[in-house]
Amino acid sequence: RGMALLALGPSTSSALLHPSRWVAAATALSCTFLQLAGAPPSPPLSVALAAGIVAIRTPACCAADDADHSSHRLSHRVPGCPTCTDPVRALAAALPTCQRSRTILNCRISSRPMDENNPPLVAPSGHVYSKEAIRMLRDARASDSAFRDPHTDTLIPMDSMRRAFFL
Repeated sequence: RGMALLALGPSTSSALLHPSRWVAAATALSCTFLQLAGAPPSPPLSVALAAGIVAIRTPACCAADDADHSSHRLSHRVPGCPTCTDPVRALAAALPTCQRSRTILNCRISSRPMDENNPPLVAPSGHVYSKEAIRMLRDARASDSAFRDPHTDTLIPMDSMRRAFFL
């Protein structure tokens, strides 16, 4: 700095030696080094991780990400979903969701796909569960005629369940 002050004079050197110029010079040096080395500006691991998260993330993943509704947020975590786990949630929050042409419904209780062998059933509260999950809930209560809804905590008779059909 002292040599620059002697060579350029006090008026010119103050603008050239301003701290913001050092940040700009460091950024330019980093970009030039990456270009010379043939390296991408962002690490390939983070690009691959973001692409993988976008491919498997759905609108149901962490749907309620509000700090005000913490109990509601916990109920929207899909069991077995890698994007709903704590380490990945922060990365997935800023990424878009994937548009899929084919939908697979997974039960929120059993985490198994709902299909013709494990059909989706709708409770009077509007929640959808698989037939296998309802059997598990019914067996846990040791009753053949009713089960306890895990979201509303009400007792639901088996004959009030309706089969759901999706196109």
